Amino acid sequence: MNRQLPLLLGLTPTDERAIESVLYDSGLVEVTGSAGSAHELAALAVRSAAEVALVSLDLQQLDARSCARLRAGGLRLVGLALEPATGARLRELGVDAIVDATVSGLAFVAALESASDPDATEQAPTRSEQPDDARDDREGSVVAVIGGGGAAGASECASSLAAL
Repeated sequence: MNRQLPLLLGLTPTDERAIESVLYDSGLVEVTGSAGSAHELAALAVRSAAEVALVSLDLQQLDARSCARLRAGGLRLVGLALEPATGARLRELGVDAIVDATVSGLAFVAALESASDPDATEQAPTRSEQPDDARDDREGSVVAVIGGGGAAGASECASSLAAL
């Protein structure tokens, strides 16, 4: 018996219905979690053994920054394209691969598996790998958030500011 590919989902209900036979009936993938937003997907990724997440363009809070954070955490992102224009927009977000919803189950899983191999997909260069002239020379700010002993909310406030 073939090993099932562990997979996290970040799909809209419409996109999930379009490929539900591959996800649930084929026995080719094991859905280890499903999220309704990029934030939930990041939380699931910490607790899951899955290395690949299948995402919809219309997933709540999915943008280039959230994709970069998910990838930095070791998760490989595969965008689900129901139409060609969706694929182009997913590429702009920085997903590792794009899979067409109309391909066969085996081709679909092959695309997911190739995305789980870091050597098989091209990664965006890190800041240290970029040429000097491509680096951003803007000055930044440092903000310190300090909460009183046992005070609630300091960590949440700090992470919200860091996300800006």
